[in-house]
Amino acid sequence: MISFIPVFTILKIRHQSFESIGLAKMNWRLSVGVGLLLSMCFLAFNTTPERFLSEVFTFNAFYGLAYFLAVGFGEELLFRGFLQIRCSAWLGEIKGLFAASALMAFAHLPQRIFVVGQSPAQAVLSATLLVPISLLMGFLMLRTQNVLGPAVFHTMLDLTNIL
Repeated sequence: MISFIPVFTILKIRHQSFESIGLAKMNWRLSVGVGLLLSMCFLAFNTTPERFLSEVFTFNAFYGLAYFLAVGFGEELLFRGFLQIRCSAWLGEIKGLFAASALMAFAHLPQRIFVVGQSPAQAVLSATLLVPISLLMGFLMLRTQNVLGPAVFHTMLDLTNIL
């Protein structure tokens, strides 16, 4: 909810539509399809079929899916739909992609330090390692002009971490 409130408030104040943050009917099937395909590829490389089947149909996995759906969608709405679109308009498509991706990756620093318990140096390294995956999600947003695909992929990445 923390991500939704400021974004929706700004949209309301500026009289902008949901399309201005990448929530559009256009390309939603393509965007979600690519997000699911990337998710399946990531799952295939990061878990075994036996482990996946034994852990995916648990209460924790369903709770995690609901939780990470809110987190993934909220973060993608804020960083891709709102920030990346505006950074790309201001800096150009590629510089905007890099700026939004770096900001998204390093926005995870407090979570890494205070929740995960990493030292500041470990947290900076961990956030730096998020930049390539953030760039991939941003590239998906650029190509489809829809935030749903990156949100699906983000959700599955987060969910895979608990499986």
